[in-house]
Amino acid sequence: MSVRITKAHEMRSLLYHGCCMGHLLSILRDDVLECGFAYENRGSAVSFSRNKEVPRWFHDLSEASYHPSDPLGGTLVVDRELLKTRFRIEPFENPDNTMEEFEEVVRRDIKGIDHYLVSILVRSEDIETARKNTRWQDKMLGEPLGFLDRQDIRRCLRSLSLHPKLNQTISTHLHCA
Repeated sequence: MSVRITKAHEMRSLLYHGCCMGHLLSILRDDVLECGFAYENRGSAVSFSRNKEVPRWFHDLSEASYHPSDPLGGTLVVDRELLKTRFRIEPFENPDNTMEEFEEVVRRDIKGIDHYLVSILVRSEDIETARKNTRWQDKMLGEPLGFLDRQDIRRCLRSLSLHPKLNQTISTHLHCA
C-alpha cells in the first residue's frame, strides 16, 4: 500500500522524523529535537527521511514492535527548506536499513523545532490511549525522557492535543493509492 501526501504538502520539500509517543511528547515539551541517533563511528545526529511511507510506518509501531515499551508513535513533518536555512542537512546511508528510504541527518540539536514543523501526525486514538493508560505513563517516567509524574505526562498530552499543527487523523494527510 503506498501513501500519498496531500497536494499542499507535495508543493513543499518535507522531511519526516518518526518516533514513539514518549519521545514525541518530550520533543514538543522541550521544543528541542536532540541528537540521539548514532551509527558506528559517524557521530550522533537527528535522523530524517524523505520517504513518504515513514508516517504510516510510525503509526503502526504496535504491529512493528519498534519500541516494545512504547508502541504508540507519531511523526514530525518538517519543512526542509526552512530547516536548511539554519542547519546543515547531510545525506545519510544506513547500510542496515531494509526500507527504501532516503535519509538525511542534522548533526546538532534542533532548538526551536516548532518553528520548522509543518505538521505533527498522531492518531487521536493514540493520544487517548496514552492519556488513559497508567501503565504506559509509568514506563515513561524518569530518564531518559525526564517526565516527573503522571500529571506531567498528561499536561504534555493535553498540549499535544491542542497543538495548532496537530492532525489528529492520519487520513488528513495520508491517502491510500
